[in-house]
Amino acid sequence: MRGKTLLSNPPEFATFELAHRMQEGTHRFEVSYGSSFNELYYDFSPAEFVRSADRKELELQLRRVGLARLVQVLPDLASGKAFLSAEDISAIVAGASL
Repeated sequence: MRGKTLLSNPPEFATFELAHRMQEGTHRFEVSYGSSFNELYYDFSPAEFVRSADRKELELQLRRVGLARLVQVLPDLASGKAFLSAEDISAIVAGASL
């Protein structure tokens, strides 16, 4: 993971990890899960998330670990309706993992 790990191995999904970084003024998220050759890894911006063929899968896994709020925020970040800092993203994830 190139970003700051915000969530790692939660009880709901022991092999899940979420990281976040800012790159050239854009939010970037990294999601990985799985434990072997089949490990899945995604690196995406909010705009890439919105148009990704893997969006439903990512939504499912984010919701699985209690990050429904992040799923709701990503389209708003992509469209420019929301302006959040890295600290805001951290707070959303921390609030979900309480």
